[in-house]
Amino acid sequence: MKMTTPAPVSLLLLALLLASCLIGATRAATIADQAEYQACQANPSACSVLNLWNRGLTNTIPTELGLLTALLSLGLNDNALTNTIPTELGQLAALQFLNLNENALTNTIPTELGQLAALQYLYLKENNLSSSIPSELGRLTALEALYLKENDLSSTIPTELGQLTALHSLYLSENDLSSTIPTELGQLTALIELYLKENDLSSTIPTELGQLTALEYLHLRHNELTNTIPTELGLLTALIQLNLNDNEGLCGPVPTLPLPSIDSSGTALGLNCPTPAPTAGFAFTQPYY
Repeated sequence: MKMTTPAPVSLLLLALLLASCLIGATRAATIADQAEYQACQANPSACSVLNLWNRGLTNTIPTELGLLTALLSLGLNDNALTNTIPTELGQLAALQFLNLNENALTNTIPTELGQLAALQYLYLKENNLSSSIPSELGRLTALEALYLKENDLSSTIPTELGQLTALHSLYLSENDLSSTIPTELGQLTALIELYLKENDLSSTIPTELGQLTALEYLHLRHNELTNTIPTELGLLTALIQLNLNDNEGLCGPVPTLPLPSIDSSGTALGLNCPTPAPTAGFAFTQPYY
């Protein structure tokens, strides 16, 4: 019988090494794999910034992040992180900046995030977060920007958000929020951007929005708003963009504002109102988003 010659040991070792490299190359990266995270774990008291954005990271956010209590900034945005936001992040008492934008996070926003008294920027947009916006976020009185747009959030807008008097940007658009726009939002006198578009908000536009004299961008389009457009919106002299379109029960006219350009088409605005129909629904100076 003809005998085959065994392959040299060195060739077998090389083949094994190549196979190991290929397996390592195809394994998805996680937060635990990252050198910066490992350094933070080794010396938590020296870890004030952890930015791992746009790394192609998958899997869950480790609960152990809650042990990094010296963190001031945590950026995990633009990855493919899944599952829930760990409640343990509520232990990061010094945190000022939290960015989890553009992942695949699910379930609810943890009420524990309301414990982050130093937080100034909270970015959770473009995930799959569901259920209601926790009223506990109203405790974040240092907050300057709150981005929750493009999720699956439902129920009402918490009245407690009216306590965020340092807020300059509020993005709740492209969710499933319903019921009325809280009158308490009129207390946000530092607000520059208010985006509530593409929800299921109903009833009237609160006259209290006329108190937002710093407001430059007001987008309420594609809701179920009704009744007349409040004349108090004419007090918003800093306004650059106003979009009220696609509210079939909303009646005009739009208050006179010092805007350089007005679209007078009135698209899908006031279709269920007595004639004459509103004269304008959209005013702008640059493309809206």
